[in-house]
Amino acid sequence: MSNQINIIMEINSIKILEAGVTIEGTDGKGKVTFERKEPHEDFTQAVRKLNRHLVIIDEIFEGNPKDLSELLLEPYKCNGFSLHGSGDGMAIILKGQKKLSSGKVYSFNTPRHYLVGDEYISGSANSERI
Repeated sequence: MSNQINIIMEINSIKILEAGVTIEGTDGKGKVTFERKEPHEDFTQAVRKLNRHLVIIDEIFEGNPKDLSELLLEPYKCNGFSLHGSGDGMAIILKGQKKLSSGKVYSFNTPRHYLVGDEYISGSANSERI
């Protein structure tokens, strides 16, 4: 027998913290919150791929995100996102952290980035990459 639980829901936000992952959304009955102490490594790696976008939005680098060096990426960590709207009005807000030279951690949310027709900073087709 499997301990797996299948939940069908529309995801509104995902947060990855040291204590685990929290997914918030709605199902046919209302608000749903799902927490897991150890998210699957594939899931964590997929969210971390958004680190590149944090660097670009923070205006540290202009150009193709594929050209970012590991040195520029090192202080950034995407630890979640939230989705707002629907259809052509769907937007994403990334939740991230940057480790400062003082060793302190600066947490921030990016501005809304509309997934259809919106371009930010570098002007490339970022909505396809996100």
